[in-house]
Amino acid sequence: MGALDLSSLLILQDRDSRCEQFRRQVEQFPRERAEAEEKIKALRSQREKAQTDFQQLEVKRKVLEGEVADAEEKIRRYRTQQLSVKKVDEFEALNHEIAALEKRISETEDAELELLEAIDSGKVTLERVSAEIAEQITLYEHEIARLNEAEVSARTDLKEAEEALESARADIAPSLLDSYTAVRRQVKRGPWVVPVKDSRCQGCHIKVSGDVESEARRGHQIVRCDNCSRIVFWER
Repeated sequence: MGALDLSSLLILQDRDSRCEQFRRQVEQFPRERAEAEEKIKALRSQREKAQTDFQQLEVKRKVLEGEVADAEEKIRRYRTQQLSVKKVDEFEALNHEIAALEKRISETEDAELELLEAIDSGKVTLERVSAEIAEQITLYEHEIARLNEAEVSARTDLKEAEEALESARADIAPSLLDSYTAVRRQVKRGPWVVPVKDSRCQGCHIKVSGDVESEARRGHQIVRCDNCSRIVFWER
């Protein structure tokens, strides 16, 4: 019996491995794209929160302005009432209310000044943060565009690799192809056709039995590693 030629299986394995490589690349693009989109979403939420926080300062300022206006309106009413009251105690009571309102106005205006300073500082911070976030979002958008282009290229490479794989299959004897397919189905990760070196299978790196090594040396038939079930051959 002549030596068994496994060169066609090695070619098939090489093309099979290329297909696996391109499939893994294609599979990772949706995940990487989703990660970039999630980061964009988080950045937009961060920007919206910063805008909302700044808007709350503006709302608080308007509330303080309203409180001052209300107090000033009450003071005008009390002063008008003072013109018509005849009793001293009523007049003094209105004076007490006016003094309390003037104190409240003073305190509110002080708080309003502090708030205006916070608004000025917050505006600068908001503009800076918004610009930084916009820049980061642009980078992630460019990354998504790059991923989309790379995915199209990887899918083209995968299609070509699959066509080359099918072409290699057509050149293999059915018995060899059946053996390879059986190993391919059983052993999930390549390589599936490996040499024996130093009495060890180069797939699992475990020492093979004497019978397996002897059969591999003869090279007359398909021999499988008795540990991992890969097809093994003696490399001459």
